[in-house]
Amino acid sequence: MGAVVVSRVGKASKRAVRRLREAGAVSPQRAVPLPDVGLKMGLGERWLVLRGVIKEGDKGRYWLDERAVRRVWGR
Repeated sequence: MGAVVVSRVGKASKRAVRRLREAGAVSPQRAVPLPDVGLKMGLGERWLVLRGVIKEGDKGRYWLDERAVRRVWGR
């Protein structure tokens, strides 16, 4: 069971990074509501927020910190 959860979180995390990049949400000024890019605050997204990869901006808008992506995944 644990491996299934880890796999789902990993896939959700990668999907969130991809969708925020595609939307250009890579700075506080370009932050977007998660539903606008087809995301919700699930386990993968929470995992990324806790690690500082996804950051919350104003009014429930989120953006991707590319430096944190490189720190977490080395890419």
